[in-house]
Amino acid sequence: MTTLASLVEVLREQGTGGTVEVLVGDLDRTVREVVVVDDANGLAETGEGTLLVLDRRLSAVADSYRFDIFVRRALGHGVSGILLTLPEQIDVSVTALALCRKSGVPLLKVAPDTDLNVLVRELARQLADELHLNMDRVRRALQGMDDLGAGQDTAEAIVAAGSELLGRPITLVEEADPDTVSVPAVVTEPDGERLAAAATGNADTDALVQMVLWRLAVELSRGALQRRRAEQTLRRSAGELLLQLVDADRAGRGATGAMARRLGIPVDGRHAIVRIELENLTDLTSDDVRAYEQRDRMAAAALRSTTGDPGIWHVSHDISVLLLLCTRDATAEGTAADTADLQRTVRRVIGDLVADLPELRTFTGIGSWRAGIVGLAASASEARLAVAAARARRRVNEPVGFDAVGLRSGLIEWYSSPLVRESVDTLFAPLSGLSPAKRDSMIETLGTYLDLQGSITRTAERLHLHRNAVRYRIQRALDQLGIDEDDADQRLFLHLACRAVTIR
Repeated sequence: MTTLASLVEVLREQGTGGTVEVLVGDLDRTVREVVVVDDANGLAETGEGTLLVLDRRLSAVADSYRFDIFVRRALGHGVSGILLTLPEQIDVSVTALALCRKSGVPLLKVAPDTDLNVLVRELARQLADELHLNMDRVRRALQGMDDLGAGQDTAEAIVAAGSELLGRPITLVEEADPDTVSVPAVVTEPDGERLAAAATGNADTDALVQMVLWRLAVELSRGALQRRRAEQTLRRSAGELLLQLVDADRAGRGATGAMARRLGIPVDGRHAIVRIELENLTDLTSDDVRAYEQRDRMAAAALRSTTGDPGIWHVSHDISVLLLLCTRDATAEGTAADTADLQRTVRRVIGDLVADLPELRTFTGIGSWRAGIVGLAASASEARLAVAAARARRRVNEPVGFDAVGLRSGLIEWYSSPLVRESVDTLFAPLSGLSPAKRDSMIETLGTYLDLQGSITRTAERLHLHRNAVRYRIQRALDQLGIDEDDADQRLFLHLACRAVTIR
């Protein structure tokens, strides 16, 4: 149904009625017909829901007793409104205004130079073809939305501009009411916020309103996509730099630290590294490309899961690994409370990752709080050791803190040195021709042998091998590596190197 409010709105939009002024009354009334009245006695065929348009001659008596009588009779017929073509020097009768105010029937006026023929024709056209005029309004709204992105930089501003263009309120809501027309605010997020406008009860009109809402959703989606891309670029750049910070040698730390500061990584603060090794991610994805995409989504999800933690978080990912950096103020003590907060956040991160991918198996290590770039690298090494402990204890999807592992910090510092890692790689280079499984088996045998103070018998028992097999493996490995077992320094370095390989 057409309301008087919609008629007035169209007249104002198109300028047909010049300046339409509402003197009194409520415009939320249904109009079924428009009748031009040129005689005070011409109300015999006037029915309920009629908008009366008074010609200039009848409008000219609006300040008289005759007009009061006319208004009383019109109200008795149940009219929806009375529109005057009122000369500027004439004021409406106080009694007539009071009658309309009491009944709620609106009394309106237009400028005296308004062409009544054009005005009535336009009103009749809207009543006869409301869909056509609604389409005109929608078309103008759609055209105006082409320029929305340039001037408005927030979702609220875009929605407000869309409301103004459409001529009816549009809201951004978490969940739309049943008596509204609504669409997803971001087209790729059907379960997210929605754009909503009040339903009119007319299926054709509601369909047009929905068309405008979809067009508005395109603008919101474009802005969301641009923000998401910017955040993704910043996250990936910071992530790549985080990997460099973890592995940087002393000479490269200065340049890497400067780049990190420019990207907003507070390298001078107090840091804790969280290392999440994705044990079976490759089994859950079809190829390397899918695995990378999945890791990238998981990295973004992990960062979202840290929301609410008092620290500043950054995330990176490498093959089968997520690396998270939590930074707090350099003056922070890294207290037990800080560590407990960190543990809770990491548990939440793991829980969210597993909720999204229920078959996922992870081993997670948390380094202790360390200051500066050097401390960041040390915390990363501690996190590696904690992961090794988690694996040894089969702590699946359960974080293990370095403090709970009980290893000496001096040994960790030794492991974290890039020069030491280079020396370890050089030591085991002669084994590069072996398959990864054979290489790991040989190093495991050596490490166990040295852990057990060179006892062939105990090594065989630990590895469930025959003593001769152990003796053969040990001798072959020592020969290939060029190690003199009787040299205490060489023996110590080999022992430490075997330990180092197990946490890399």
